[in-house]
Parts: sequence; structure tokens; C-alpha cells
Amino acid sequence: PPPSPPPAPAMVACDSEKSCQAAAEAAGLQIGGGGYDFAGTGWKSKGCYTYNSGKYEGMAFFGSDGDAVAMSEPLDEPKVRIMCPAPPRADDITAPAPVPVGEECTGRTVTVKRMDPNGLDGHGWGMRLEFMCGDSKVHIGNSRGSQTQSTVVNTEMLPDDCPARIDKSNWLGGYGYGDFFDVTVGECPPPSPPPAPAMVACDSEKSCQAAAEAAGLQIGGGGYDFAGTGWKSKGCYTYNSGKYEGMAFFGSDGDAVAMSEPLDEPKVRIMCPAPPRADDITAPAPVPVGEECTGRTVTVK
Repeated sequence: PPPSPPPAPAMVACDSEKSCQAAAEAAGLQIGGGGYDFAGTGWKSKGCYTYNSGKYEGMAFFGSDGDAVAMSEPLDEPKVRIMCPAPPRADDITAPAPVPVGEECTGRTVTVKRMDPNGLDGHGWGMRLEFMCGDSKVHIGNSRGSQTQSTVVNTEMLPDDCPARIDKSNWLGGYGYGDFFDVTVGECPPPSPPPAPAMVACDSEKSCQAAAEAAGLQIGGGGYDFAGTGWKSKGCYTYNSGKYEGMAFFGSDGDAVAMSEPLDEPKVRIMCPAPPRADDITAPAPVPVGEECTGRTVTVK
């Protein structure tokens, strides 16, 4: 079944001229009329109302000099109270989503730069500088004569885990020097490239030709077909110099051992991607069978 419609908003008596006019216009009512302004004082009825019959039918008015109680009192027909949506409760207000602060990752580069007067003159530091970035201990060490020093942090951290400034109040080791440092945190390193596929000796004419074409080699040549029998070299190979350089051949009458034996130069073995192992094959995603829900109608015939 379709989802249930959202509940109708709670309604309360309109308590201002502005909200009354908005509700009246939304209901398609005329704003004031019959010789009267929309809002006025000294009227018997207070708050926001209309008429469901008579001279003023379909006109909206707002008695503005009443308190909250008077503006919400029931009215006698043909007057009818116009209602406004209730203001949202605190429980109904969705907190704004937290502002993302960056990705948690390992391998960020943390850099410190000495910024006190001596540091700005180009001096380094000799202490063993260490400090905490969140739960990660950052070891910078001494500066080896430089005003700036960096290290890579190989534990999970966010970019704002590090304090913006390091001094004797927050470095480790209890040193009492007057040095202080600005801290910058680098981006997450790019993901490692996928490992190169495992390679094995090509064991068929078809796989050898595909590997040779992928390597930009000529298929056979120099007066010889691509594949043949009775050749000294078995399996898939090419030449890296000489008359047959850049040509690919396949000795097809060898067993698996002969097709994978090392070759003497200028012959070079052409390799093929290893077939996937059973552990590397991803099972196909299950075919969806429909949505699970309550309220389905079951019919028998």
C-alpha cells in the first residue's frame, strides 16, 4: 500500500494581523469588506474570523485589541474562527547537520613552523618536539637548522585534531622554552593504486595474441606465421633485438612447463594476466524480489 500521508499540522487561533491575513488569503477569503477594514479595534469579536453566511460571508477580519484568550474564544455563527498553523515545538525542529570537518584518514602530513621572534629570524630549534593531535602522538623532533619541519602521521586523524599553535602549554616533554609554532595539516593522501595483476606464461594461441596486441607487437613476421609447431621455443615470446625484434610468436606444441621456461635473449617471454582465483570472484548481487512491507492485500480465487 502507499505510505500513510503525513499528519495534518496542528492549528491554533491566529494571534497577529499578519498571520491572520496569510491564513485568510490561503483560504481564498476577501481581506476586509462590507465597509470595514480588515483589522480594527472596539469590535465585539477579537482575533481572526470570517462569516459563513450573510452580508459579510467570505470576508476576513481581525479584531486586534484582544488578548490571547479573547482571540481564541469560540464564536457564534455566522462568525467562524480562522485558524493558523501552530508554531513548531522544540522537539519538531531538526538540528542542522554538523558541518563536515574533513575525512578521517592515516598518512596526513603535519607541518610546524617556528613563529616566535627568534624563529622568524630563521632559527631552528634543538628540543625533541612532540605534541598530540587528538589521539595521535606527533613526533617532529629537532629542526636540523630549519624554521619548518614536517612528519607523516600514520594513525587515523581529522584535519582539525591538531591545535593551531604549539608552545610550552601543550607540547610534550615539559620544556620551558619560549618558542611557539604554527601547525598546518595536509590532506589525506590519495588511495594506493590497485596491485598489478599477477602474470603467468600465456598458455594458448588466443591469449598470446591478445597479450602481444596489447603490447603493440606485430603478430608473426619475418617469413613465419604467428603460431607453429616444431620450433625450439614453446609458448608465447618475442624478440628484443635482431631481425625479429617486435614480432610475436607462439610455439603451440609444448606442455605447460615448456611454455613457461625462461628464454635466452634476444627471445623474451610474453606474459598473460593470471586467471582469477575463486576468492577474487565477486558473487553476483541477488536479484531483488520486491519491497518488504506490512499491509499487503492477499487474494485467493
